[in-house]
Amino acid sequence: MVDIALDRNWPTEGPLATTRLTFLAKGTSAAVDLDATIARAPVVRASDPPRSICSRNPTGAPNPLVASATVIDESPPLTVRFTATGPDGTSTGVDLVERRGVWREAVTTDLDGDGDPDDGRWTWVIEATDAFGNTGRATGSTEIVPTFC
Repeated sequence: MVDIALDRNWPTEGPLATTRLTFLAKGTSAAVDLDATIARAPVVRASDPPRSICSRNPTGAPNPLVASATVIDESPPLTVRFTATGPDGTSTGVDLVERRGVWREAVTTDLDGDGDPDDGRWTWVIEATDAFGNTGRATGSTEIVPTFC
């Protein structure tokens, strides 16, 4: 039995080490190549949407549900996705756009397309994926109340 340990507290992500272990026994040998890569999940810090928002703005249009987050990661490029699920279980999602270090975008609160916002409790997820496929997330919920702003 052979134990191999790797210090995962290495300061940066990426390839760390490549080595070949050769096992020798009387009259035979076997080699095993080992590659180590340090990879950490992105850290997502969401600026929570308000706990409740009014369903309509002064023009009568449905107010959108806005997502905003900062993401810390060592392995760009990043994909940051916002998914919101309405009270009836219907979901909508959009890729967030990074502007000046903040990822932001909005989705409609009228998922059934009837022109009225879908009032009630909405759950949301902001998920960031880095170049290594590591994923970090933030979750929460917002109540959409049937009032004008």
